[in-house]
Amino acid sequence: MNYRIVHYPTLGSTNDEAKKLADSGVAEGTVLWADFQTKGRGRFDRQWVSPRSQNLLFSVITRPRHIQINHIPIVTHVAAKSVVRALTDEYQLKCQIKRPNDVMVDAKKICGILVEGASKKQVTDYLVVGIGVNVNSRERDLTEGATSVYAICQKKQDRRQLLDAILKEFSHQYQTTFGSQN
Repeated sequence: MNYRIVHYPTLGSTNDEAKKLADSGVAEGTVLWADFQTKGRGRFDRQWVSPRSQNLLFSVITRPRHIQINHIPIVTHVAAKSVVRALTDEYQLKCQIKRPNDVMVDAKKICGILVEGASKKQVTDYLVVGIGVNVNSRERDLTEGATSVYAICQKKQDRRQLLDAILKEFSHQYQTTFGSQN
């Protein structure tokens, strides 16, 4: 997948903006990356709060062909696997996937994933893969049961470097999983 990364200092929600762009026909591989979200959310519209410029908040527009809308959990798993591999490769973290949409380290949440989309006759038109990774949040800024790369490594990390690593892995995992169908 070829990516076009668009960076925003502030957005309401990267997923909401990505869905608007996808509805208008923006190409697959468009990535919206925000330093801060005023209306970040997870599953069931749960609020996702993140300090400004500390964590990785982004959404990827995909246009999988021939994928039934009920296969969203597979796309969520592909995204989770991509985050796990990137965190393992970049920081040697021992991550686990907690279904349906979380990545954990030592039983603490480090990442949440939200996949949303639109379909025509139960076949996807597009899927937006929203990913939030706790990168540089200090322990005092984390909710109970959460962690961050900083909390584990005790060193500030380059968010763009992690974004690139996740996108590279996502491209590989996505192609491996859906390649023959796209």
